[in-house]
Amino acid sequence: MRWRRVLIGLATLLVLTLIWYLATDVLDLVSPGRFPAPEDVSASARQLTLVGYANGLLQDHVLHSLKLCCWASRSRSEPDYHSAFSWGGAAGPRR
Repeated sequence: MRWRRVLIGLATLLVLTLIWYLATDVLDLVSPGRFPAPEDVSASARQLTLVGYANGLLQDHVLHSLKLCCWASRSRSEPDYHSAFSWGGAAGPRR
């Protein structure tokens, strides 16, 4: 049963990637400016992870962002009415 789910998931990813490739490269249904081809995305991912961008690898940037998030959550350990109000106003339901 578990293997069936894994196979369905992999087949879904394969079909979606094939549709993506056909729509961007073969049939030119979508312009590369709006939706890049799979080859362009993989080349960019290799660039970010192996060569780097903005004086750092992707892993360095992700780690720095996580540190900033942890620092921000620690500095907000005391309840603050104004920050709670702003979050509630931003995330609350609109009527």
